[in-house]
Amino acid sequence: MTQELDFQARLMVDRSCFGLNIHRAGRAVAKKFDDAFRSAGVNHWQFALLMTVNVPGGMSVSELARSLVVDRTTITANVKPLERMGLISIKVDEDDARARRIEITESGIAVLEETYPVWQSVNEEISSAVASDKDGVLNALASITARNA
Repeated sequence: MTQELDFQARLMVDRSCFGLNIHRAGRAVAKKFDDAFRSAGVNHWQFALLMTVNVPGGMSVSELARSLVVDRTTITANVKPLERMGLISIKVDEDDARARRIEITESGIAVLEETYPVWQSVNEEISSAVASDKDGVLNALASITARNA
């Protein structure tokens, strides 16, 4: 490749690569949420974990991993700090002693009550940035996620 072609290819990738631009946007969005949640002592990923397990009876590690499209080891590593903070509890599943159930605690619910209005505000701000086709963007991202889950 010539130097000019290399530069042109770089510019094309910079402007049109879905992976690169989704990654950049994801990092920027995550930082915005992290900054907004800082006073509550959680980050955007911890908020997502808490919100996801906020169901009657909690979720198994496998259910949570499937829901968030990550592997079980990622869930295991990321719930430990939440357990230490007292925001979730991890218990042996009553139906399968080999499985663990993750349940939100009262303290975890209090954090969600504090952070949910913050999430709404930041999410609306981000939504405004893609307002011309917000539903289309969200549907496209959900479709990609579903095909790769």
